[in-house]
Amino acid sequence: RRVLKPTGALWTFCNWRSLPVVMRAAADAEWGITSVLVWHKDWIGPGGTVGLRPSYELVALLAMPDFAIPDRGLPDLWTEPWASFKPTGHPAEKPVPLLSRLIQASGLGPGALVLDPFMGSGSTLCAAKQLGYRAIGIETEERWCDVAAQRLAQAVLPLEGTT
Repeated sequence: RRVLKPTGALWTFCNWRSLPVVMRAAADAEWGITSVLVWHKDWIGPGGTVGLRPSYELVALLAMPDFAIPDRGLPDLWTEPWASFKPTGHPAEKPVPLLSRLIQASGLGPGALVLDPFMGSGSTLCAAKQLGYRAIGIETEERWCDVAAQRLAQAVLPLEGTT
């Protein structure tokens, strides 16, 4: 919370197993979860012979006191197709269009800064760049820093459906 403006927010991906850990960490930080988004991947993920195979991830929203989602018509269930193939090979890679939607839903002003403290292959930074925002990513594994740097060095392409 120390790095966020009063109008800022944190979005964090989790699943049904890790949600209690996120809830506990939020409670320990005296920062409650505002809501939870369900990201429907439009495919069935891997799974063993016991239990259901997941087709979704959860995205918890932790908001600062003055944060507001400008589009009050946004639901808490979003479909963004994703499959087992990850373009960069990162095991937890997220689709850039989904991250773009999250950034846009946050109602950031011009010149806003997006921080991804678990950058991975840089998908959030790519989304921020495509939307014209500044971004900082933090990653402990050098190989993923290299992948992110290569992705960010590429020309900015318009988002699907835009010109």
